Amino acid sequence: GEGYTDNVDIDEDYDASIRKVANIVEFLDYDQAKRYFREVENKMKFEDAKMNNASKCVFYLLYARTSILLGELSKALELITEAGKMIPMGNEFRFRAQLDFLRGTCYMYQGKLDRAERYADRAYEHAVQSGDEKQVFRAQLLKVMAQMSEGHSHRGRTDREADAVWL
Repeated sequence: GEGYTDNVDIDEDYDASIRKVANIVEFLDYDQAKRYFREVENKMKFEDAKMNNASKCVFYLLYARTSILLGELSKALELITEAGKMIPMGNEFRFRAQLDFLRGTCYMYQGKLDRAERYADRAYEHAVQSGDEKQVFRAQLLKVMAQMSEGHSHRGRTDREADAVWL
């Protein structure tokens, strides 16, 4: 296969770019994914990229998930806030469930367990409203993990391989 290079080519077709980076993330190459995300984020901010809100929201959610797996929790929270500003109409509950789930996960790793549980509950409610079984399960799992974390803080450390499975 091709080796990775530092210069990332961004397709004008942003949806193709998002799919490409989703593949990179799936193969656990988070550092490569992060370079790619940074590049797209710059284009979005400074070149007024023609990208619809649904694509932007998906982009920010993927970037946030990757940031969590890299242990960059404040960056992840910033991205989740951005994504929250562009939730597309139509599948609103599914996006809200994901946002709350990722936010709760950040708080869990920061040792802010009350907040983590609160967001796990919100993620659960939104997931039920969206009818997405997987999201319902993930929200329940987050709540249990936050409850089990009482007494031993993660201190921002993530176990990438283990967490990538459920995150």
